[in-house]
This record gives sequence, structure tokens and C-alpha cells, in this order.
Amino acid sequence: MKEIKDNQEEINNLALIVKNSPELINIATPDGRMTFLNDAGQEMLGIPQDEIENYSVIDVISNDFQEKVMKELFPILREKGSWEGNLQYRNVKTNKIVDVYAKCFAVKDEKSGNVKFYTNISTNTKK
Repeated sequence: MKEIKDNQEEINNLALIVKNSPELINIATPDGRMTFLNDAGQEMLGIPQDEIENYSVIDVISNDFQEKVMKELFPILREKGSWEGNLQYRNVKTNKIVDVYAKCFAVKDEKSGNVKFYTNISTNTKK
């Protein structure tokens, strides 16, 4: 029973780390639909918790970087499982552009090898 309690405490602590991280942390489906955005990400992108699933990743990419995301980031992410580099996000409420350094990676199902979801951790480079 102690092991279960310890495991649950570890899970809770990891959830708090993700929620309170100063970096944007995002989870998206293989087709790019956002399913999770931590507090810093919600503030950066102007998306409240109850609206996250209404947005895809491309909705928050600045116009200047959309081609890069479609022609470079997504193909590399699908082929190699990870991508990192400079991007610009657009706050959907204010249209403010935010320069970030993004690290994106695929999380795959251990049995099938299929992508379960993509994760993105982005740091504001102009703070």
C-alpha cells in the first residue's frame, strides 16, 4: 500500500511541475489538435483551459512561421520523433507575437510504435 501511495505522490508532484513550469508545455494529438496547455502556455497563447481543445497547433503559429512548421517541423517530427528550433507564437486574444525556442517530441505507444501524442516545451526568448 505504501508503494501505491508513494507512486501517487510522485505522479502528483510531476503534475505540479508541469502545471507550474514557467515554460509553455503543450500536448497535441497526431493531427495537431491541442489537448493540454499548462498555465504558462495558456497565458502566452491567450487560451483559457476550457477552450484548449478548440485550437490546433497551427492556430497559434505566427504567419511568418506557418510554412516552416508545415514543411519542416511536422515532417521531421513524424520521421525522426523530435524537432527543436526557433518559432513565433501568436496570442489568439491579443495577436501579440512571442519569440520562443521550442523542443517538440513524439510520445509513442510502447506496443504498436504509433504516435500517441506530441509534446512541446517552449521558452520565451525575449523575457
